[in-house]
Amino acid sequence: MSSDQPERAPQPHSPADAGSPPVPQVQVTQQPRAQQGMTTTPISELARPTRNPRNSHPTPVGPDGTREWRYGICDCCEAFVHQFVWSANEKQHMRDTCYLACWCPCISYSRSKARLNHLVNHGTRHPVRGVPTCSADCWLYGLLRFCCLGWVLQVSTRRTIRARYNIKGSDCGDCMTGLCCTFCDLYQQSLEIELEENQSR
Repeated sequence: MSSDQPERAPQPHSPADAGSPPVPQVQVTQQPRAQQGMTTTPISELARPTRNPRNSHPTPVGPDGTREWRYGICDCCEAFVHQFVWSANEKQHMRDTCYLACWCPCISYSRSKARLNHLVNHGTRHPVRGVPTCSADCWLYGLLRFCCLGWVLQVSTRRTIRARYNIKGSDCGDCMTGLCCTFCDLYQQSLEIELEENQSR
């Protein structure tokens, strides 16, 4: 059976096409644009380390997630002895805190408790500079102090501080610290609370 249309002769391949591998097809995609309502964060912001306000120094954290106190129980003595451990302003502030804890422990306790309660409830430092002095906590501590029981109130505050900042310790250790190192305990609590206050300005 013949056809009216003539048959097409096969096209010859060039020598260059015979030996060259097939060229892969590259699929071009376009990055999606940010739509309305989406926010982008600069790379510089992602690379910037974040600071935990409850461990702002920061103090090394152990495998269990707890850390030591930023200021040791005897650091109040270092403020008077060592000359190059702390800066001049920091040493003077540590001395003032130590004086208040030794000579007016009822005021030191009431201020620390008021500052801590404000941090727990509002997440910011107490708005009143110096914190009200003659409060109910101050009078209660003063009365118990005459019976040598003022340290009992410190145990609860110390326990709250340890729980908030994930500090190592135990209830028994809190009792012994308050009983045997009453003034140093007040000093240590005040400075530990101040670390978070300085980050919440």
